[in-house]
Amino acid sequence: MDAQHAQALATFVTQCQQTEFVLTVVPAILKQYGLRSSDKAFSDKVEAYNDLVEALQKKELNDAVKQDMLRKALTEKSYRAKRCLKRGIKTIFKALVLRITKDDLARWGDLIEEWFDDLARQFKMRTVKHLHVSGEGGVGKSSAYPLALHMCIYGYPPDSDLHDSDNLKDLLTKVDIDPAWTDDCINVGVDDCDQPTSSFAYVSVHSRYAALLVSFLTC
Repeated sequence: MDAQHAQALATFVTQCQQTEFVLTVVPAILKQYGLRSSDKAFSDKVEAYNDLVEALQKKELNDAVKQDMLRKALTEKSYRAKRCLKRGIKTIFKALVLRITKDDLARWGDLIEEWFDDLARQFKMRTVKHLHVSGEGGVGKSSAYPLALHMCIYGYPPDSDLHDSDNLKDLLTKVDIDPAWTDDCINVGVDDCDQPTSSFAYVSVHSRYAALLVSFLTC
């Protein structure tokens, strides 16, 4: 497996799978495939990421069938963080997007869960997802929706100093982020990526449509 695909898969595993799975089960999976000499648990996600990237590039993994079997084992959905599954996604959106309807809540749950499924199957260095929100002013097109998406994707709120959305800045001062949303997969923001992680929201004055261009950057 080439370096870019190894980094992309390692990022998905460490960012979107349950922490306990990453630290204790992944080492055993790597040993089973002959990619690690020990099944000793990782000390943290940094070690897990680095070891995964190294292991995924070993010559023992040159066979495409073996690569796919390992990918499936590492991205097993039963070990997916709850914020990446429909029920958790709906919980986050319901709490943060206060005027969301029941039908839209179900739609977002399906949409984002399916996106994570796609990422697990076809991991890439950068994936861009175009999402659309419409409605009158105050529905959260440039604040609540981007915040809910960020929580689902990364597991922590965006740093208010790293974006220029006044609506989102204001929301971050008022909203309560429930630790229970992310307690099975603890992530923290990092600043050592080669490229910045980005998300964009654009609101058309005429159509009142917001196109949320979400960038899932692996690093």
